[in-house]
Amino acid sequence: MTNDIKKLIDFFQSGNEIEAKKKAVNLLKKNKSEEIIYNIYGSIFLKEGNYNKAIEIFKLGIEKNVNAIGLMNNLAIAYKNIGKYKKSEKIFVELLNITSTDSSILENYGNVLRILHKYHKAEEILIKAIKINQKNPTIYNNLGLVYSDSGNHKKAIVNFKKSIELNETFFHSYYNLAASYYAIGDYKLSIEFNQKTLDLNPNFTDANYNLGLTYKKIRNFEAALICFEKVLHKYKNNFITALILETLYEIEDEKKFIELASEIDKSEVFNFRALSASHFASYQWGIMNPYPFCTDPLKMIEEKQLLTEKKINRYEIDNINSIISEQSYSESFEPGHIKNGYKTNLNIFDINDIHIKKLKKIILNEVDKYFKKHEDLDDKIISKKPDKFDIDGWYVRLKKEGQVEEHIHQAWLSGVFYLKTVNNNTDEGSLSFTYRSYDMTESKKKSPVKNVRTSDGLLVIFPSSLPHKVLSFNSNFDRVCIAFDIIPN
Repeated sequence: MTNDIKKLIDFFQSGNEIEAKKKAVNLLKKNKSEEIIYNIYGSIFLKEGNYNKAIEIFKLGIEKNVNAIGLMNNLAIAYKNIGKYKKSEKIFVELLNITSTDSSILENYGNVLRILHKYHKAEEILIKAIKINQKNPTIYNNLGLVYSDSGNHKKAIVNFKKSIELNETFFHSYYNLAASYYAIGDYKLSIEFNQKTLDLNPNFTDANYNLGLTYKKIRNFEAALICFEKVLHKYKNNFITALILETLYEIEDEKKFIELASEIDKSEVFNFRALSASHFASYQWGIMNPYPFCTDPLKMIEEKQLLTEKKINRYEIDNINSIISEQSYSESFEPGHIKNGYKTNLNIFDINDIHIKKLKKIILNEVDKYFKKHEDLDDKIISKKPDKFDIDGWYVRLKKEGQVEEHIHQAWLSGVFYLKTVNNNTDEGSLSFTYRSYDMTESKKKSPVKNVRTSDGLLVIFPSSLPHKVLSFNSNFDRVCIAFDIIPN
């Protein structure tokens, strides 16, 4: 190793990145091609967040140093950081053909697999990394994330605790542990570990957010409001704003509620959860809606029986059901508001299949008809409608006694197409709509409710800001549907 390269390493390791960058440039100008030069030079840009420049440098280094493990690993990380997960995954597969005993490579690969919702493979890879390096807390933390993302919170908790055992100051594991306790309903421990996270890192706003959610869940609204307001500056007019509106409603601060709702009404970006909260609160209080979107969303629920209308046939429905069942590797058990059921994490409409392409075309055509039917309406859902939309779809598979709790979608329109349903002439398994947003209190009057009884081939389209849920059912077979969002492009 030359003195120049030793100086480069010293600059980089001491944090003097300006001098390290200068030294790397000078060495490359002298036609030096050592892997370490490209690795350090690219890593500086990686650290700065200039991922495209980092990718350029790592690729140049690999051209001159074939199968350079360090460069390939960093290139894969850079691709992951710009959201090109498939490219990142491909590089990690190539890396494992070169070496399968580097725990850091295995850990990074496992993280990419988790993001791609390939949970079983991610679990396998991270367990292999742990066998190689049993003293690394981040591997246990990342394995815990695989389990929590796939709905196995008990295993997640075991791994987050092991991570903390190895490093008692690793605040990310305390935060993730708190989230898992929240998911299983142990709010006392969720509060405790969120607070420990903040003790270790007072500036970690995500912990304040989760702490606020937990206080809101146990109806300590004053404490929840304090937490949410600490992070509002970071998430202005977003999910936090909606949570603050819901909390202000619960403590009956009508004045502040109207002020905040009126303020976000000026934004060109629509906050759909806030829209839902404002509609419900104005209905309860009997006031003009300060953040209007859709005056009477229950009247804007459209039902189309595609099977009866012969726009799709039984054979095509069965084929779609068969195709999406092959996506089970990416499904999560009981994610969020789903109970005793599964949801996929990939866009169903990205699948290259003739039947799914036909269904997508039918849905988009029905969406066009929906807007034309209501084109004379003065509400913002029509008057502010964007020119272009994307469609994102996923399947939901509910088992016996499965249900979906009240929720809304962050989209313009939402809908469901039913593949396999409960058909017993009752409201079991029905799609139920109401004004009540999430768990907001019906303090003055009951909200109107509309139940849509489902059937195979039924398509339902509705405003995304309209709260809805799926009622429990007792049939012994799975209830399967494709839910979708029509999202402004």
